[in-house]
Amino acid sequence: MTARATTDQSALPHWDLTPIFPSLDSPEFASAFSVLLNDLSSLDDLLATPQTDAEPQNVLAEVLGRINGVAARQDVIWAYLYGLITTNSRDDRAQSRFSELQARSVALEKLSTRLDAWLAGQDIEVLTAASPVAQEHSYVLHRAVERAAHLMSPAEEALAADLGPAAGSAWGRLHGNLSSQIMVEIDGDQGRERLPMSEVRNLAHHPDRNVRERAWRAELNAWSDHALPLAAALNGVKGEVVTLAAKRHWDGPLDEAVFANAIDHEILDALITEARASFPDFRRYFRLKAEALGAPALAWYDLFAPMGAPERVWTWPQATSFIAERFDAFSPRMG
Repeated sequence: MTARATTDQSALPHWDLTPIFPSLDSPEFASAFSVLLNDLSSLDDLLATPQTDAEPQNVLAEVLGRINGVAARQDVIWAYLYGLITTNSRDDRAQSRFSELQARSVALEKLSTRLDAWLAGQDIEVLTAASPVAQEHSYVLHRAVERAAHLMSPAEEALAADLGPAAGSAWGRLHGNLSSQIMVEIDGDQGRERLPMSEVRNLAHHPDRNVRERAWRAELNAWSDHALPLAAALNGVKGEVVTLAAKRHWDGPLDEAVFANAIDHEILDALITEARASFPDFRRYFRLKAEALGAPALAWYDLFAPMGAPERVWTWPQATSFIAERFDAFSPRMG
């Protein structure tokens, strides 16, 4: 995805997804979407029956080739649709396509689970020695064997995959869509206004402390008004996580999350320890910021208050150039 500026260089750019597909109605998207759905449907037979005659390295090469090919095409269309619905959750056509893709992508999830179970019955070291494909995927294969130790029965895993789009994923989308569409009542310069939640959140950076406070209180009221569906969505997401973690014999959701992020508890504890060690520095900074703002203590709505020259207005080109120059001073590659 690219961000292409308009002819007015002082205006903010907008996402431009046309390098991926000209539009949701384009023949290019329709063709790619149809091919992907057919490819996803064709995955059902892979590893569905015992592979008794084929050499393990040949089975692995075929399955990984199919998975990688389909997943690569899926990632492009998934990112395209996600780019549409996250910038406009009211785009019903994009939402419909995304729901369809999400439901059909269950086939890829099922195949990955069957592959984990199949790999658990193989000698990975022997397989890696005999297969260049296995060597290229050695890290992934070893993790698959570890993950297989936490699989439910094949029928349970298939059911969990089928229910996923209507369970935790559906609750997650509800939370995101509802959050993005909340309108907030706030007292502004022109009287009572109704602003999108994203715009109210941006007022946390306003130089006027009264504006920041009004925006913060209005935001809290808006979240409170929608507390019931948002709480239900969060409970739905986490309820699925807790239930499946227990069924898959993880010690808890945290253990599953640690494994999913390819770390261990020792690394997690080290990260938390270092974060806590930095708290005095943050507290000192916040005390100094409160002093600079002329406040007795830093309120929540002061956390993002601008410092320095808050009255300066930055155009998009000025802002991007400033950031790039600073990065460049640290690392030319990063710049």
